[in-house]
This record gives sequence, C-alpha cells and structure tokens, in this order.
Amino acid sequence: MSRRDGSPTPFILGFLVLALITLAGHWRIDVMRRAGRHAATVINNDLRLAEQGLAELRGAQAGYLAVGQKPDEWMTRATGASVQLETSIADLAATTSSPDAHQHYQAASALVTELTTNDRKARALVASGQELVASDVLFQEGADPTKKLAYELTAARDFEMVAFEKSAATLGWISLGANGAAFAIGVLMLVIGTRAARSGSPEPSIESEEPKPDVSATSFRSAPSPEPANDPFAAPSADLSAAADLCVDLGRILDARDLPGLMARAATVIEAKGLVLWVIEAGGTQLRPSIAHGYSDRVLQRMGTLPTSGDNVTSLAFRTLQPQVLRSSFDGHGALAVPLITSSGCVGVLAAEVQGAKPGDARFAVARMIAAQLSTLVGPGSAVPTQSASGLN
Repeated sequence: MSRRDGSPTPFILGFLVLALITLAGHWRIDVMRRAGRHAATVINNDLRLAEQGLAELRGAQAGYLAVGQKPDEWMTRATGASVQLETSIADLAATTSSPDAHQHYQAASALVTELTTNDRKARALVASGQELVASDVLFQEGADPTKKLAYELTAARDFEMVAFEKSAATLGWISLGANGAAFAIGVLMLVIGTRAARSGSPEPSIESEEPKPDVSATSFRSAPSPEPANDPFAAPSADLSAAADLCVDLGRILDARDLPGLMARAATVIEAKGLVLWVIEAGGTQLRPSIAHGYSDRVLQRMGTLPTSGDNVTSLAFRTLQPQVLRSSFDGHGALAVPLITSSGCVGVLAAEVQGAKPGDARFAVARMIAAQLSTLVGPGSAVPTQSASGLN
C-alpha cells in the first residue's frame, strides 16, 4: 500500500474555501457600506427637517405679530414648527456616531429651548396687546440664538459627513487588504501545490515495506546501446572538407549565375532537403526569398514574404542575430536558420530543411560558414547581386 502526498485535492479544496471566505468578506463589507449610506441619508434628512422647522418657526412668529393677521392660527403653526425642530434635533443626538457632531446637537437643543421660551413670552405679550414689545423679544433677543442654532446645525452636518467618508475609506482599505491577502494566499497555495505535485512520489507503508532491488553498474554496461545509423534523430557529422571547398568557391564568385550550383552544393554539405536564402527588403520589415534549392517555382511563389517580427525561426534568427533551430518532428524533419551578418547588421537568413535538427548539430557550424560567405554577396555594396534560379528577385 502507498499513497501520493503530491495529490492536488487538498489544494483544490483550499482554493474553494479561500474563495468562499473572500466572497463572504465582500458580502459583509457591502452590507456595512449600504448601512452607512442609509444612516447618512437618515441623518441628512433629519438635519433638513430641523432647518425647515427653524425657518417655519421664524415665519410663524412674524405671522402672529403682523397687523391684520389671525394670531391664533399663526401661533398654532409656530407650535408645530417648534415641535418639529425639537424632535429632529433629539433624534439626531440619539442616533449620531460622531462625538463632535453630538456636542453640536446638545448646543442646538439648548438654543431651541431658549427660542421656545422667547416664543412663549412673545405670545403672552401679544395676548396683552403689547405687540411691539413682543416683536423686540422675538427679533432682537431671539436673533442671536437663531444664528447660533443655524451654525450648530451646519457644523453638525459637516462632522457627520466627515465621519461617514472616513468610515467608507476604512471599508475600502479593508476590502483592498482582504483582496491582497486572498491573492497572496492563493498564489502561495498554487506554488506549494505545484511543487508537491511535481515532487510527490509513492511512499511505502510500514506494513508492507519491500526492499529495493540492487542495481549495479554492470546492468547498464550489459544493456544494448542503439546504433546511430538506425536513429533518424541522430545528428550527423558534416563534411568539413566539402564545406571548406564550397566557402572558397563562394568567396571567388564573379557571376550570379553560378549561385544556383553553389546552393546545390551547400544543400549537399548540410544534408538539407531544401535551402532558401532570405534577404531583407528596402523597408527593413520584410524578408523575401532570393534564391533557393530543392523547391519548385510554385512553392517559392507561395512562400511570399516573411515579416521580421514573425513567430518563426527565420524571423527570429534575423531579429536575434543568432542561429535558430526548429526541432525535428515525429517524421524526423526539422529546420535550421542562420543569419547573414555584415558590418551594417543582418541582411538576410539562410534557412535549411534538414533531418534530425537539434541544438549542438555540427551542421550549424557549417551553415554559419556558408552564411558568412553569402553575406558578402547580398550585403550593401556587394559586387554580385543575388538572383534566383526560379526567377525570384
């Protein structure tokens, strides 16, 4: 019996639990935000009712002092406005969570009491026919308490809004911190789970521990080794003598019509099924096939041009100025791409379709020597222009 410690199941469950905790935290924070917005709306409405009650109280007092008005009706309105003012301020003082705002509500409540006392005094003077004295009581003695009450209500509103903004900012930081913590924990769990899955191996249990077999070095020596000749992916060695002769002939070429024959020899040296010499166009963004071996005219026409920013070994060799390899596929065919480098930069790429292509292939070195000779023919100021045997220019 054995078990695998690298099983991803505990980490998947951990991810699910973390996701559920994160969702629950977001829901709770959202509930607190909505509760804060509702409380702010209620307090703002109560403040507006208090300010409205103060304005109606002052208007009703002016009404029952005016000549020709029905004082009893205006006095009734003044009583209602006074009650509204007292109730609103009492509710605000009872529900506020801001200590600073609560102090202003207490001051406002004392000022409302003072205004209510002046109102009763003025009504008694009106009843005795002393309207002028009642006017002095309301609009001279009551002017200062009225201004102070308006100030206390405004100051309380400012402190309430500051408190709600601070609470909203705190909830925002809590949400951001929770998201960051959840992300960090999730990444940590992912890393730990990946490492555990890669390094997990069966461990023998105490009840059924079996001895490991003794593997000696002689068993490896007695094992049959594959023959390179039968391995299609084995990297063949290059014919250095033929490569040297080819480079000499490339170095003394005088006529572009000799290039097709030399390309055929290059394909033989590299053991390539086909060769294509790509040269950079004037704009510097496209590579076009200039001369080739092993491909028909129709195939060359279908090749078109390659963007230097393309995702292929030819474009990559041009951009990086380094040889590139496309590893052999299941049928053994791969590709080499070697840049043509001059003093002014890369002027093209020699691409070869070869069998068993892989890094460390000796044909890389030969292809680079051939590319170095070709760069003198297709680079700026070359004596011999490139020409394709298939008519590509």
